[in-house]
Amino acid sequence: MNVPQTGREPTPLSPQETVRLLEQPHPQDAVDYFATDPSVEIRTLGRLALRRSEINDLFALGDLCADRTLSGDGRLLVFYAGKALIAYQKADQMAATADDRQTARTAIREFILWVARMARENPSRRNIAVALWVLAEDSAGVDWQNPEGALLLRELMDAYLGSPAADMTIAADVELPWSDMGDDFTQAADLPLIGDSLETVADFELDNLPLPAEADPTYLSETRVEDNPSLLPRSFEGSPTRRQKLLTNHAANGEGNEFQIGDRIQDRYEVADVRRGGMGVVYLCYDMQQREPVAIKTFQSRFLENERAVARFIQEAITWIRLEKHRHIVQARLVETIAGRPHIILEHISGPEGLGSDLRSWIDHKRLDLKQSIEFGLHIALGMQHATQKVPGMVHRDLKPANILVTHEGIAKITDFGLVRSVEFTDIPLPGNEYEAHHADTNPRLTRLGAVVGTAPYMSPEQCQSKDVDIRSDIYAFGCILYEMITGQHVFPVKKFEAWRHAHIYDKPTFDAGQAAAIPRRLQKLTLFCLQKAPAKRPEKWGVVVDELAAIYEEVTGE
Repeated sequence: MNVPQTGREPTPLSPQETVRLLEQPHPQDAVDYFATDPSVEIRTLGRLALRRSEINDLFALGDLCADRTLSGDGRLLVFYAGKALIAYQKADQMAATADDRQTARTAIREFILWVARMARENPSRRNIAVALWVLAEDSAGVDWQNPEGALLLRELMDAYLGSPAADMTIAADVELPWSDMGDDFTQAADLPLIGDSLETVADFELDNLPLPAEADPTYLSETRVEDNPSLLPRSFEGSPTRRQKLLTNHAANGEGNEFQIGDRIQDRYEVADVRRGGMGVVYLCYDMQQREPVAIKTFQSRFLENERAVARFIQEAITWIRLEKHRHIVQARLVETIAGRPHIILEHISGPEGLGSDLRSWIDHKRLDLKQSIEFGLHIALGMQHATQKVPGMVHRDLKPANILVTHEGIAKITDFGLVRSVEFTDIPLPGNEYEAHHADTNPRLTRLGAVVGTAPYMSPEQCQSKDVDIRSDIYAFGCILYEMITGQHVFPVKKFEAWRHAHIYDKPTFDAGQAAAIPRRLQKLTLFCLQKAPAKRPEKWGVVVDELAAIYEEVTGE
């Protein structure tokens, strides 16, 4: 069955006009879904589409990506399935006429139907998983309350949960809930899904996708599952010989009971990647029971001698768990003692395509416009408002872009609640007992001077001076983040720790003339309100920030 196409062609350009347009730099060239595609044809049209606002470019990009979704050996590639949907969905959003809107929505429905049929004809687990993901990404108006749709979802979940009645192909004889569908759709068992979404964890064969270049080792730096086949389950049985070799390597490296790639933790979590930084170690794992990726964080072995620090880690991890599930907080699910030390089981966050998983990547790649910056700011404030309501008096102490994770759907989530305090240097002496930035002055990561703990560009004046901190210290850090999102620059143009400390305590943050002209006055005032030197002059609670940002968002966007 041929892949459906809209047949729309982009407006033709002469070679000279094409060259002229492409010679003009565009900030999205390095990160846009289509402008970075491995295919020269898609990449060129994607870059042209960035420079002109024409709906036919999007239809043509959707057709090109749809045409590449099925490989020659019958594999469905989610890389191109996703891009085809993105292009058609963007066309739907851009449509100014009823004809264009209908074309876009028909293209979405027909493409999803085609993917479903291809999965039926080539019923591998990967293909069924890709079809399920495509179904979940539909924006053309599928009625999931329709009885047929409800039955379809039940069949999918039965297959996912491994119902005894489920086989590799379930002859459900169920029509997808579209009036123009017409074909039955057989489902597959053993569908691995992520969390609450219907994003799949299949081997999507995306060898051409670049992995994030700069991972922040201080926390998860999570990699999108589709972009990293190493996060997928493997049939690693762990022979005694290999196990003994791994244990020998652990001892040689001074890593004690730490795990390595390929190990099984509690015979359940298969380690796909290991990230070390500062005092922590994070294992990116595949949960073989729940069939989803998770992140597991603990101390590195050399810091486990201090019982008080370990007890504090456990207590504060439990505090994080008390925050429960919230849209704008990375969920901490469980604290377990594994191999004699506490481990915290964390929600895995999928980052957007072409970016790392944290806000730092969005800022560095210049992917933030004013609307997105305000929206992320509101997400952070809502998450912190929830946290301080659930646990009164909670102070994060290390709010920064690297501790704000962003899902592929553009939802910002705060991570690392309370764990900064659990690894204070008064509890665990570091080699050389000096804060690391004294030896690497341009490194603004976790720092200490006296009893100072934090990250230099985001530390409140009272934090810099080892004074008591409360909610308003986090609000100051939030002001630093907000300033950075809306300007693309740190709040102060300094690098060394001492310069940061002095600036936070004494220097007045400002917007230059160009920034002031581009940023709404009300947003400038809120940012500077959060950045007041005296805690008493800042917003006293997160609700104040939430309400003001919501009002600013409405003024700016009309939404």
